[in-house]
Amino acid sequence: MENIVYSASAFTSLALLGVLIAALVTAVSLYWHKRTNAPVLPYIAGAATWFIFAMILENIVKVPILMQEPVKNNTALFYLIASAFAGIFEETGRFVTFNTVMKKHTDRRSAVTYGIGHGGFEALYIILQIIITFIILGAMANTGNLGKVTDSMDEAAKASLMEQLTQYSQQTILNDIPALIERVSAITFHISLSVLVFAAARQPRYRYLYPLAVFLHFAFDSLSLLYVTETVSPMIFELITGAGAAAVAVFAYRFYKTLPQEVGENERCMERNGGPHKAFNTDNAAKA
Repeated sequence: MENIVYSASAFTSLALLGVLIAALVTAVSLYWHKRTNAPVLPYIAGAATWFIFAMILENIVKVPILMQEPVKNNTALFYLIASAFAGIFEETGRFVTFNTVMKKHTDRRSAVTYGIGHGGFEALYIILQIIITFIILGAMANTGNLGKVTDSMDEAAKASLMEQLTQYSQQTILNDIPALIERVSAITFHISLSVLVFAAARQPRYRYLYPLAVFLHFAFDSLSLLYVTETVSPMIFELITGAGAAAVAVFAYRFYKTLPQEVGENERCMERNGGPHKAFNTDNAAKA
């Protein structure tokens, strides 16, 4: 077995990446909540929807297909099919949640709040899982106990794991930058698609935005082929995905502006008292 040694720098950079991702998600959530006084339910709904639709339902259907020999031995086909399933299941999850659990949340801030929950929980779950796993495996490699994990693996799985271990053993703080940029792009993208699907769920004339979101999700995830085939460098890849996420965000903002703002407490009181005006919230929610 190849001798892999994790340096203190590798452990530090992995741990730092976890801290940075957690800080990013926390900062975005707190900023949005402070600015709009958004309710908690959409955050929870976003996180739960991602887990149920992406991690459970999607994998039930996707994994058996991806494990077929013609698929798993063809890199392009493998990632295109995986991207298609991600688009279908996650965007369908958004649409279902907006029409059920969040049916009474009609203001536009809820679309963004949901997107933060969806994208933020994905970032925490995926990145922290990877970091914790490879910190543990790195410690096992350094103490000569890695065989406890690899001895039961077939040669292909073992080779794949060793390749990943070698990669993470060379991790430096500079390697955290592309990963952090990738999560910023992903969270931005999830917020944007949440706005599009929210508009589709709330306004019949925008129903076409739901299948459009499925396609955009598929296209965005398909860009990973540029990375796995080493067509471009990691930093160029992150810049490409960042530009794509920004373009979708600009597009989504047009529809965000058409969605209703939350009615403020003063206006609710006026409505209950038979007041003649139904003004929009002029406080926090109006800023969203």
